[in-house]
Formats: sequence, structure tokens, C-alpha cells
Amino acid sequence: MIKGGDELIVTISRDELLRAMSRPCKIAKGQSESHLACVLIEARGDELSVEANDLYESCSVTAPAIVEEPGSALVSGKSLEAIVKSMSEGAVTIALSPSGVSVSCGRAEFGVPSLDPADFPSFPAPESGDTVTVPADSLAALVKACSWACAEEGKGAGSGAGRSVEGVLVEAGDGSLRLTGTDGLAMVRAKCEVESTGRMRESFPAAILQTAAAACSGGDVILTSSGSQLRLRGEGFVMTARAYSGDYPECDRFFSFEPSCTVSVGRSVALEAARRAAVIPGSNPVRIGFDDAGMTFSRSSDRESMSESVDANVSSPCEIGLNAKCLAAALGCLSAGNVEISMTDPLKPFVMRAGCVEALLMPVRMR
Repeated sequence: MIKGGDELIVTISRDELLRAMSRPCKIAKGQSESHLACVLIEARGDELSVEANDLYESCSVTAPAIVEEPGSALVSGKSLEAIVKSMSEGAVTIALSPSGVSVSCGRAEFGVPSLDPADFPSFPAPESGDTVTVPADSLAALVKACSWACAEEGKGAGSGAGRSVEGVLVEAGDGSLRLTGTDGLAMVRAKCEVESTGRMRESFPAAILQTAAAACSGGDVILTSSGSQLRLRGEGFVMTARAYSGDYPECDRFFSFEPSCTVSVGRSVALEAARRAAVIPGSNPVRIGFDDAGMTFSRSSDRESMSESVDANVSSPCEIGLNAKCLAAALGCLSAGNVEISMTDPLKPFVMRAGCVEALLMPVRMR
């Protein structure tokens, strides 16, 4: 064991420690290099901080603690998480020992090795840039609405002209905040009014937006973008990540068209019908017919089939095929009440709007 030069004795609530460790340990556990697979524990003043860094993403979370001796230690994130989770509720004491670091709670005591904290790789702080402040609870609601439509990390859908479609696009200005997520086949945008003086148009990883919103619940999250880095800050929470390369495309044009068919339908009844259609196995699309009688959902496989009609106000007859699971997910993210549907052609974008959320789905060719 190599100490960082300071002694370390700190006591903290097990629940507070688990909260502080959650994201840093998740970052560290996936690393193979010894120093990156560790979390840096630092005790200063009246708080304990836990930090991890995989060279692409950094997270530091602080929690109130009783610090008898300030100091730091660098320990395995995987080991620390397993140890603390196994402990009963109560106070956890972390202290440097001759053989490493001791972690104790009640009568249980564990010993883990510690590396030199001086070897922990520092993550460069972002330069000054665009900054937006948003209530964490508002951010959480927007991320929940649109993140399901995002491409998986590292698998952003290409949109031509050297642009990438990765993460969640955050757009702020004029007292509003809008988030957009897309995987190239579905697109969801959610908007809210905020008291913000900042302006921004930047793509953030969905996971760090979700993490920051949860960690700062009840307070504010400060989002900063500066060149190649992104930072999210809140009370006792700092998270930094490298920005995506490329530019998110302009999305307004996908939602701006003159519809040939408009529909108004209750969100709850449409969602229930879509979920029943998704029960049918296979890859066949759900057919949705619009006419004077309302809206009809039908789907079949080699052995099973379903059909259901719901009341709706339809401007003109039309039929379209959609991915059943995507339709159910899109309806699920919309606000309660009536859903306004717009379309021009069975092979062109299908747009649904309700409240502050709008979702676009690309049709599936019907056989």
C-alpha cells in the first residue's frame, strides 16, 4: 500500500456513501488499467468525495461526513462497491491502515489495497463556454421523454454531410429548454420553459444527463459546453465528459410539413391498443387505418393476429404501417390528454404531438 501523504479517517452514513459511489464506481468497474479501475476517495472539511475517470468521462460526487483526519486513498471501485453494499445500515468508517484501507461498519471490517492517489489521472477542466441552468426535475422529465429514441452509445445514426446523430441534443435560449433524441428511425423532442440566461446547442450523452438529474433532484443542474468538453454541476456533484464530434442536424424541417391527414385521439386508448399490437410476435408492422369510424390497429404473425378500433377524429382516410414497439414507446412518452397526429403519405414521417412533447416515426413499408 502506498499512502498519498495524508492520514485518512472519515465516517459517513452507508446510504450517503452508496449514493456518492454509484456513478463513479460504475465508471471504474469497466476499466482494465489499475488506476482507472479505482475510485479516488478524498476527505476534507466536513465532506467526503468519490471520483472516477476513464479518460472519456469523469464524475465526482460529494457527501456530508465526519472527517477526523483529512486524506485520500485510491481503491478498487468494484471491491469498494461490493463491500459497502454488503454492509448493514449505519455509519461506515474508512481509514488508512498499514496494509491499505480499512472499511468498517458495526462489527464488520474489510481491508482493501490502496494505490498512490498521486497517480490518479486528472481530467482537464473545461474552459469557459456556453452555460445553462435548469431545474433538475425538469431536466429529468425531458430526458425521460426523449432518451429512449437515442442511438446506442457509439452507434450514432449517420445523417450525411459529416454530421453525427449521437446523444441528446440540448437546445436552450429565450427562456426555454428543448431536448431531442433520435436513432435515425424515430425522433422525440420535449420542451419546457425555464428561467435561464444561457444559450446552448450541444449534444450530451443521455446517461450523464439522467445521472445529473437524479443526483441533483430538487435543485438545479448547470450545463456547460466548451469546445471538446461537457460539464454538468449541481450541489455536491460534478460530471465531465468529452463532447461528440460532428454536429447534430437541424431537426425542425422534419416536423414542418403540410399534412394531408390529421387525427385527434385520446392518448391512453391509443397507447393501450399499441401495446396490445406489440404483443404479437414477429417483425410485421402494425397497420393503422384512419377513416370516418376512427382509428383501427391490426397486426398479425404466422399464427396470431389482433385488431382493435378506437374512437378518433380523422380529417381524411389514410393507412400507414409502423413498428409496433416504437409506436408504443412513442405514445408512452407523450403527455396525457389528446394526441394530435399529422402525416402526408404512408411512406413519409408520421408525427404525434401532445403537450410539450412531439414524436416522429418513420413508416414501415406494408406488404
